[in-house]
Amino acid sequence: MESSIPPPVGSASTPPRSPWKIILLVLAALVGLGVVIAGGFALLVAYAFSYSPSASQHIPSKDGKYILVTSVITDKANPQYTHVTFTVQDAAGKTVFSEVTGASDRMKWRMYWGDNYRIWLNSSDIGSYCWDHQPGGIWKPR
Repeated sequence: MESSIPPPVGSASTPPRSPWKIILLVLAALVGLGVVIAGGFALLVAYAFSYSPSASQHIPSKDGKYILVTSVITDKANPQYTHVTFTVQDAAGKTVFSEVTGASDRMKWRMYWGDNYRIWLNSSDIGSYCWDHQPGGIWKPR
């Protein structure tokens, strides 16, 4: 007498999966991952080459006696192209000091006033620098 109970799942009556199906699924997953990685790399490259110089900023000192004006050299013929520059102006707008820094605008940077007329530059490519106001109106890098 034969049993009418169906065989359990995964028994010999269930056909085995073809190894080719598994290989194709793995290959499809790898191709999909490759497309995602390539797309991310393409976005990174596009961002890196979409350069536009930073706008000039006018930052008054804490007491308003001086104005720190930052800018970027945009003349491609200049060997210091993309370098960050700054000038210090008095309250009347007369330039009292000017400097071309070694920082590139292609990297992250910021300039700001510290204490006692100290100007700070923080740059991801050259590090941190400061300039101090000296007696006689001289600005000296420190």
